[in-house]
Amino acid sequence: MSAVVKHIPYQNRLAKLIRKPGGKRIADALQDAEANVAALRDEGLQELDRIIASIFRAGRGELGPEAVEAIYVDANQIVGVAGVFGYAKVGAAAFSLCELLDRSDPGRCDRMAVQVHADTLMLLRNEALSEEQSQVLLDGLKQVTARATAAAARGAQAPSSS
Repeated sequence: MSAVVKHIPYQNRLAKLIRKPGGKRIADALQDAEANVAALRDEGLQELDRIIASIFRAGRGELGPEAVEAIYVDANQIVGVAGVFGYAKVGAAAFSLCELLDRSDPGRCDRMAVQVHADTLMLLRNEALSEEQSQVLLDGLKQVTARATAAAARGAQAPSSS
């Protein structure tokens, strides 16, 4: 018994639509996208402020596993929101906070390191700093994260004294 193989070529609908004459020019589509982002700017920045305030409050409370998870989720949201609205430095500080939390033991997260990140997020969002000052803060966050995670790693490797 022999089987007949039938070849059916794949049709990509999006590729067909893109090649179809008419429609928007790329420049027009980009301009429309910028207008849509501008229309959402106020609402997006209010959300950014709300999330930063949430991190600020949570960083001053008990940093158990649930709080650390909530802060991580908030910081991750900031990365996206800040990127859309042109706050790259705020996004970089939030990414640094994600790195800190990701590398830390949730039960022993360095409260001061989280607070430094929260304070820096607020400073960068307010845009009162020069480019140089902002960069100094971002470089400092990298150092804070490196020190806090190195200390956590040393603590995790310490032999138990039984």
